[in-house]
Amino acid sequence: MKSILTAIEEGRLIELPEKEKEKALRYLCSILEAVPDLAHNGDLYETMLKREAQGITALGFTVACPHIRASGEGEMMCAIGWSAEGLDYGAADGQKIRLVIMYYIPDNQKNTYLKEISLLVQALRKMDGIPGLAACADINAVRNTLLDFLTGAADLSFSQSRVKMIKLGVKSAEEAQCPSIEPALAVAAVSVLLDSGGRLTVLSQDQKLVELLEGGKDLAEKIIKESPFEFAGYKLIFRSASIFKPDRVLREYLALKLP
Repeated sequence: MKSILTAIEEGRLIELPEKEKEKALRYLCSILEAVPDLAHNGDLYETMLKREAQGITALGFTVACPHIRASGEGEMMCAIGWSAEGLDYGAADGQKIRLVIMYYIPDNQKNTYLKEISLLVQALRKMDGIPGLAACADINAVRNTLLDFLTGAADLSFSQSRVKMIKLGVKSAEEAQCPSIEPALAVAAVSVLLDSGGRLTVLSQDQKLVELLEGGKDLAEKIIKESPFEFAGYKLIFRSASIFKPDRVLREYLALKLP
């Protein structure tokens, strides 16, 4: 299950800010779309939805693996979302989904994907799910729990030293009293309320990000002209928009901190 380990290592394990299945899946698609040099020109979310319509991708044990098939060649990768409350996913066993592993699968990686998903299912059955996942209180606990699960799984093709290094990184941060590990890809949800006069209000749980965006120049012009766009050290990826009469638009973005 090398791609799961890589996703953890590269910061594509996140706590889902959405409680609805469709919004959570769109969010994970946005994470994948932000990966540099992704060899896919279509709409990942629409491609994923078409596959999901053919059958629910819940594996059981509160885990689901929606996936995106892509033409051409490239690397298989995944983004992993954790929901503390669980998502109503329509799983056959009736359980809410706590962990969503969304795969991106180019044509040349079909066999690799089939092998990995088979190993994942075998490991879930062998361990009766992911031990400790239901008790996780934060994303750091989820990270450690997943690393323990990977270590105990039958697939030993990945380097055990990589697991140890990631664990050491988590432990060092905890000992330094850091609230969380800074991922390779910092992600925040942002809403921008914009009127026809160019006046705007930025809404986000990240207050520092709000201050950066509202304090910058020409944000309204960027929003109107470009998507995605870079601003104040972030890349903003458009997700959806809602129109409010008489002249206001609420636009939803995924903000990715640039290196």
